[in-house]
Amino acid sequence: MYRRKQIVVNSQPWRVFSKFLLIFVLALTYCHSSLPSVSALTKEKPRKSSEQKPFSGLRFQPQTTNTIATIPVGNGISGIGDLAFNPNTKRLFSVNYYNGTVSAFNTETWDHLSTLYLADSLYGITVNPNTNRVYTTEGLLGSVVVIDGNSFTRVKTIPTLGAVLRLATNPNLNRIYALGQNGLYVIDGNTDTVVTTIPLQGLGTPDWITVNPITNRIYCAGTNSRSLIVFDGGTDSLVTSIFLGTTIWGLAVNSATNRIYASNTGDNQVLVFDGRNNSQLPSIAFETPRSLITNPTTNRVYISGYDPNGMAVVDGNTHQIIQRVHAPILDFQMALNPNNNQIYFGSQNQIGNLHEGDLSLTYTYYEACNPKAVGVNPNTGRAYIATPTQGVKVINSSTNTLVTIIPIPNGQPYRVAVNPQTNRIYVSTQGGQSLAVIEGETNRILANIPISPFTSGVEVNPNTNRIYVTDPYSGLLTVVDGNSNQIVATITVDRFCEDISINSASNRIFLGGPFLNVVDGNTNTVVNTIPFGRRPLDLCVNPTTNRVFVVSGSYGEEKIYVLEGTNGNLISSFPKNHITHIAVNPKTNRLYAAEDDFYFPKIRVLDGYTLNEVGSAPILRGVGKMAIDQSTSRVFVPSELTDTVTIVEDTSAVRLVFDQQPATTPVLGLAPPVTVKVLNGSNAVASDFFGTITLGLGNNPGNATLSGTRTVQAVNGSATFDNLSLNLVGTGYTLVASAQGLVGVTSQPFSVVVPSGKGPFITSIAPNVGSAGSQVTINGSNLNQVRMMTFNLQPATFTIDSPNQITALVPIGATTGPLVVSGPSGSFTGPVFTVLRTK
Repeated sequence: MYRRKQIVVNSQPWRVFSKFLLIFVLALTYCHSSLPSVSALTKEKPRKSSEQKPFSGLRFQPQTTNTIATIPVGNGISGIGDLAFNPNTKRLFSVNYYNGTVSAFNTETWDHLSTLYLADSLYGITVNPNTNRVYTTEGLLGSVVVIDGNSFTRVKTIPTLGAVLRLATNPNLNRIYALGQNGLYVIDGNTDTVVTTIPLQGLGTPDWITVNPITNRIYCAGTNSRSLIVFDGGTDSLVTSIFLGTTIWGLAVNSATNRIYASNTGDNQVLVFDGRNNSQLPSIAFETPRSLITNPTTNRVYISGYDPNGMAVVDGNTHQIIQRVHAPILDFQMALNPNNNQIYFGSQNQIGNLHEGDLSLTYTYYEACNPKAVGVNPNTGRAYIATPTQGVKVINSSTNTLVTIIPIPNGQPYRVAVNPQTNRIYVSTQGGQSLAVIEGETNRILANIPISPFTSGVEVNPNTNRIYVTDPYSGLLTVVDGNSNQIVATITVDRFCEDISINSASNRIFLGGPFLNVVDGNTNTVVNTIPFGRRPLDLCVNPTTNRVFVVSGSYGEEKIYVLEGTNGNLISSFPKNHITHIAVNPKTNRLYAAEDDFYFPKIRVLDGYTLNEVGSAPILRGVGKMAIDQSTSRVFVPSELTDTVTIVEDTSAVRLVFDQQPATTPVLGLAPPVTVKVLNGSNAVASDFFGTITLGLGNNPGNATLSGTRTVQAVNGSATFDNLSLNLVGTGYTLVASAQGLVGVTSQPFSVVVPSGKGPFITSIAPNVGSAGSQVTINGSNLNQVRMMTFNLQPATFTIDSPNQITALVPIGATTGPLVVSGPSGSFTGPVFTVLRTK
């Protein structure tokens, strides 16, 4: 669940962009800037339409696609931001700005207690220790979420009049103050309603807020406002606004001394104010100050800054720096534990803990699993999730539960591919430079194949049982034989070709990079390179339609390109903004495009012929490499930010169903006739479908032959098969219905029996292979009626042993073919007998 380390992890730069009506402009990077402020409106550019020949015989209607499960595969902690602490329960609460979650921790045991999934754009968090209510912001949605600190469940959502950023609490009055775009919202904690809004006209948009519960004064400041704004909590009115300068980063108040501190990063100082008259006191010199917090009990002030400046501990009486402590850059609000005078701060996936007594730091590191990719075996109903820190997690896609975790000892799992025919799973590892081969039946590692300096993408061609692994830094494509687990070829391709997809029909391998490389799997040579300008974000192949789909483009201006599936020649392109990953179901020709938008991430379901949208479903941000269960039209969407895999079921996929199932029937005829219908996403018959439907044998326990008219043209979405027959008895036969572009279906099991009162009939022969003159035993019914028997039309001598058995000799001159018995009631064609030639 977690592990403790004495480490310091430097925060990495991050930048988020957004669209739609209200957005936070994150002008922040860890080199310079500020936390996000509420900004202006932006609109998405209109998309241009592209015309292409639609799928004939069926008109797709927009349907809603269902998100049927979100499976937690890690701890869900990524990007720990603002903190709030309840000294009464010793619980620490954090917002995770990357993934829109709130987490709860036990500060005595440092257990991660729970994670609550909310909307994105979470920044502010506060807690009222008296009521144990936690409040956090859903910024863009313009709401404040109320959480029960005991059950850690959402109690209520309080709407405001605009986007909100940060929060502060006065526990004495049970008042919560929400700093928003349109004002300071005052919330009554008894009713959890907004009781008034104090306007901010002309004061800018402050980023930080703090409250002195003793004086009931509220202080706001920020980079955009460039002022210290003071409000009276008793009258809910503005007291004053004091100009501070540029780049105001942090804000804190010492309720015991009534001192207010504001970090002025641009001027390398922390400004100090006297809360009695709001007069400015001498500043504290400190290089690039950022977050601030005070301890009223010890009268200490804590200032974070850029490394190597670390954190400064300041004497609140003299305002002199007592000590510097090495610490990561802190960009978010810290929290104080008044019980033991400890300071908590968040940085990426760790929580820092400053022990004030000895001024030492410890860290509790919550190791996220960050699922990178998913592979699915539709035959076994297993999904395999590659996680860098926790191995390969196996999910039962029927119950959506974790089956087991397969540790990968050599390197960090990065991509995963499945061969459903051999039930082998292939996992590329980073750091280990190898390809792990897993046996799906036992979940054990069969081999660990050394590849190249940097293994990345992996894909398998089930028809040839060849596995392909990319090394984008060395520009190599490694080919592995799935039978021997040996490397059979190393192909030089363009550098930075990472993502890979295979056309199993044409045996072409497509590699996404600055140039799209097309490799012939028969000769292991590059046959074409296609420039894209920008490196493709993802690609996939539909071998059924011989089409390659590539998503590429700059942020907000992405396009999906449709290429021919043999040499990769461009057919058309479609603007699809904010798409990052794509996957296709060859059985339905549905393309699933992940729109990894900051505020409204979703899966868009596209018709693979026209790329028109036919459905959508919400997902979580941070999408990795997706996978599809072709048999169920379920899409597995990993989220690296939330440590989850969302399963989306395409209920809008047009599919086949057996309207009249095959029933137990005598040999030579299936009765009643079998009927198959086409249903749309609303479970209604697709009456405008006039395509062809084909039936074939699925389970074939008797090794029988299906005869009759197996392909029928549908009329108004329905097809009837009225002259089918099976020539051998058996239990557990199934029929499989298929049609181009539709989800297929398998019938319920049925039996073929010997008809009563007729004959003769053959049920089995032993042996079924031999040379001329050898003896063959034929079992069946009504065999006492046999008057003639032939081996592929060559008459044979035979002896009637009983009504259920005869013995025959393979005649000289016989050739391989079916056995036929004839009697007064007619003839019956039995199994094939293979004749061995003597030398």
